[in-house]
Amino acid sequence: GDKKGGVGIWRVNAEEREGSCDGVHVFAPHAQYVSGLVWGERSGNQLLTASYDGSVRRLDVEKGMFSLVHSDEDVEYSALNSSGSVLYLGTNNGYLDAVDLRIPSGPNNVLHSLHVSEKKINTVDIDVRGTAHHLACSGTDCTVKVFDTRKVLKTTSQPSASKLTAPLLIGHHPRACQGAYFAPDGS
Repeated sequence: GDKKGGVGIWRVNAEEREGSCDGVHVFAPHAQYVSGLVWGERSGNQLLTASYDGSVRRLDVEKGMFSLVHSDEDVEYSALNSSGSVLYLGTNNGYLDAVDLRIPSGPNNVLHSLHVSEKKINTVDIDVRGTAHHLACSGTDCTVKVFDTRKVLKTTSQPSASKLTAPLLIGHHPRACQGAYFAPDGS
């Protein structure tokens, strides 16, 4: 993903033939910075992308086409991850949105929008091998926060910039945190 909304895919084993592609495919699905790329869990031929333009799109690699999954013109999405049919999106103003992919794009597919940071969320990660309901966020507020998605979903209400959602755990750092990830082996 690039700063202008472009997404590039390279098919490494593509054979270069006269007049054909060298395996590199470039798309322009977004109007602004691409902030997240996640391969779909159910199918390795679908790529989810998020952008500062407030949209989330899905690339069907076989068809070479993007479709809109979710859009909110008032939000800049700065981080993306998914678990099952739920997309977790971090925003530039510290909100964590959960979007249900089974519901068509619109205000009804947002399960919750919680204020979890005073500043931008840089990464969202889900512990898929250990405790699948744990989610970590890192951000420019110099913290890494771990949430229990079961408890977060229960606290669904109108988002409020004055009330931060309480995490299970907070790790403090002297500078902004650009990434926080669970160990792939579940440890």
